[in-house]
Amino acid sequence: MATTAKASEHIKPCNISQSERHNRRDADYIASLNPAMLYIRKDLAHLNEVYVAPDMEGVSLQQHYDDIRVMVKQKTGRAMQEKDVKFTDKKGKQRVRQGCSPIREGVVNIKPDTTMEDLLRYVKRVHERWGIRAIQIHIHKDEGHYEVMEQREQCQAGLNIAESRQNSAEPATEDPASWEPNYHAHIIWDWMDHDTGKSFKLNAEDMSAIQDLVAETLDMQRGQKKSETGIDHLERNDFIIQKQESKKKQLQEEAKKAIAEKEEAEAEVEAAKTEVADLWKEHDYLTSANRTKAERSNRLDLDIRTKTNRSQSLDCTIEAKKQEVSKLSAKA
Repeated sequence: MATTAKASEHIKPCNISQSERHNRRDADYIASLNPAMLYIRKDLAHLNEVYVAPDMEGVSLQQHYDDIRVMVKQKTGRAMQEKDVKFTDKKGKQRVRQGCSPIREGVVNIKPDTTMEDLLRYVKRVHERWGIRAIQIHIHKDEGHYEVMEQREQCQAGLNIAESRQNSAEPATEDPASWEPNYHAHIIWDWMDHDTGKSFKLNAEDMSAIQDLVAETLDMQRGQKKSETGIDHLERNDFIIQKQESKKKQLQEEAKKAIAEKEEAEAEVEAAKTEVADLWKEHDYLTSANRTKAERSNRLDLDIRTKTNRSQSLDCTIEAKKQEVSKLSAKA
């Protein structure tokens, strides 16, 4: 039940040691993960793909970084500025000159069917336009999370979902049907001009154009521009936390609605019970009244039969007397 991801590439200075451990899927790195924040399925690891530029085969990112440092010194005659430097401008304002980030890492949202060829086509277009070069690409299709159905039940019970999940070392369920994949690729960029020894300078418009390019090349819908939303790109964990909070809020709203519907249904049930009880009372009353009327009717029937028999008996007596009177009259 993967959701439709929008195209984007978030680029930042590469944390070399962390990046290599993550992309190599080192056993100690995976063992150190909190599944509530990042979950990797080993059974899907075979779906991952790796590209390494030919001249980078067997070269670690740290070694490449050191080589860049030497190259900068040779080309410019100055040591590479690696740390941020504070300075005062002509107007007396304190400013920061950012240190060089010769190796940067971009995380690109991809589709389930995105191939390495698609990404190579994308990085080629970036290189042709801005000069920056992709030295590694890592497609990850083994990351994601399980859609924990228990969360909905917990939320309806009034529990804090985000806390309950973060306090859990393992996901509550590992039902494959509830797996929510996070398809993405890590692109390691060499951000240096090796002819001049200087880093490439991309402004906000260039970075926006990169987002256009990735959407166009990978045939995906582009994410909203920062200029439109005014929202900075969130770091991965911050994004996960925000998503969890949003999910929790959604579940809480659904829980409130469900509780309201439940209370309304219970009120209807109670009203129905009261109505049924009233109907039974009326039924009992009518049954009792009918029984009384039936008994009176039976008594009246009996009285009528008795009086009818008495009337018939008197008729017979009167007829006998008439005959007797008639005989006496004849004799006289």
